[in-house]
Amino acid sequence: RRITHTKDAMNALLFRRAVLVRAVANMVPRRNLTGALRVEDVKDDTSDNARKLAAVMEKAFVGTTKTVKDYDAVHEAAHLLHDIAVNRGLDRYVDPATGYPVFTTKYLKDRPCCGHYCRHCPYHHANAAPER
Repeated sequence: RRITHTKDAMNALLFRRAVLVRAVANMVPRRNLTGALRVEDVKDDTSDNARKLAAVMEKAFVGTTKTVKDYDAVHEAAHLLHDIAVNRGLDRYVDPATGYPVFTTKYLKDRPCCGHYCRHCPYHHANAAPER
């Protein structure tokens, strides 16, 4: 059928785009996201990283509040939590300072770089826009 109207051309273009997006989405391996690892989940763990995390958390925050005492310790706590999550085979952990879920390197290796400056990007932010 010959497309004669601009509206028909636009609809055909949108349809082709939707088919392409679905095809690309099916090529990316899918995995169910397991629950994100939280600091509370590590309290009873006896591994070296868990013990280090408990000590670093005491240095990083004031009591049980989220008031930061030492930003270097917060950074170290996030990396220790990442290592524990990877060792447990989890895809995410919860950042102790912000409460946001963060993808682990294990999860990000199964997909191409998204360009969103993920903290543990194994591709060194290959598709991220250059900083201004």
